[in-house]
Amino acid sequence: MDIRVVLWFLALVFVVPGMLLVAVVVARSDDPSPLTGDVDPQPLVVEVTDSTRLDQYRVALTVNSTPPPVLRAGDVTGRVTDVFMAPGGMLVSGRSVIEVEDVARLAMVADGPLWRDLGSGDDGPDVERLQRFLTELGYDPGDIDGAVGGGTLVAIRAFNKDYGWGQPLNVFRSSAVIWIGETDFSVGEVLVASGDLLDGAGELASGPERVESVTVREPPDAATTVDAEWVLIVGDKSVPYIVGSRIIDDPEHAQVVADAVGDSEEPGGTVQLREPRQITVVPATAVVTGEAGGRCVYVPDLSGFVPVAVELVGGGVATVELPVSFTHKAVLANPREVIEAAPCG
Repeated sequence: MDIRVVLWFLALVFVVPGMLLVAVVVARSDDPSPLTGDVDPQPLVVEVTDSTRLDQYRVALTVNSTPPPVLRAGDVTGRVTDVFMAPGGMLVSGRSVIEVEDVARLAMVADGPLWRDLGSGDDGPDVERLQRFLTELGYDPGDIDGAVGGGTLVAIRAFNKDYGWGQPLNVFRSSAVIWIGETDFSVGEVLVASGDLLDGAGELASGPERVESVTVREPPDAATTVDAEWVLIVGDKSVPYIVGSRIIDDPEHAQVVADAVGDSEEPGGTVQLREPRQITVVPATAVVTGEAGGRCVYVPDLSGFVPVAVELVGGGVATVELPVSFTHKAVLANPREVIEAAPCG
């Protein structure tokens, strides 16, 4: 039976003496229902809108650090009578580190330590280190040539008199200095105190941990756009980040992240575009996928609607995003309903 047929029943009641008669009359109607009328769908044209989007996603972080450096006494021996270091301070070449038996030991920055006492006739790389050190302190050894000559001896004698080293004045004792490395030493923790006895192998101080890098664990659906500038944001700090690299290996940037993370047990941050990107938004129903996998939308022209190939750059269930290079102002929102087979090509 046609779904448009409406059956209705009319009950007629007759009263006959001694009984009740009921007659049921069935009527048929072929009138179409207003809910299922045969009305052809009409084209629905909607305007294309422009917008901005700030892509971002959450990431987990792991700070990778090296063990803290340790400042050692070298061949310095004796009872410590004073300490000139404090946590958070900086040791620079020529400054007093400690006093041992009331004689100061100075910090020395060089490409290596002094491994022997130096006097007349000695030569070698260690002599050149000493000559540079004496020059930094204002004692003129003459030419920095790696040989202890007359000028270097004059500088050694002046140093020994000023710092209380006594006889023999023509010898520079290696224990007069404490080698702190090739750069200034940042003090994290002081490991020695007045009254301690040094035996030539003691630890004087340790530096803070050195942050080498930060590992970034991105979600599987993270952005893959590498032709845009991205940043990693932790708290109120941000550093440059290359999506997909999964690491920040610039020590300075890694330190910024480490400081922002602090003592968090589950450190994390947000990766996002440095600047919002411009996008074009159309209804998801406007996009048609062809047999070969290409996508297009239909735009109005004088003859009706023509397909235009598009590339999606984002979107969801209701709307999709097209590049700003898509310059058409309107699209057909229901191409599958009004264009037979809706070919895309």
